[in-house]
Amino acid sequence: MPKTHLAELTAHFNLMVNVRENLIEMGSSISDTRFNAMIMASLPVSYRPAKQTISAAERTNQNPYVIDDLIAFLTEEARNRYLETNGESG
Repeated sequence: MPKTHLAELTAHFNLMVNVRENLIEMGSSISDTRFNAMIMASLPVSYRPAKQTISAAERTNQNPYVIDDLIAFLTEEARNRYLETNGESG
């Protein structure tokens, strides 16, 4: 169910961001690089091509994605999967 997956992925990212913000408020330190790695590790196996694309782009630019950009990229990937499943174009 790609539409359900898109909603679940969005909720998952929102939860991860909220947990990180709460941890930071309590004095914990989670770097952007570590948080990006946590996001990538939380993705299902079906995101392997997207993860490879992100990793290649980061190696080329030698800069990690900004967290909001990473989440936006992955959310767009889920949205495109939903549109393709329903015969729509992005």
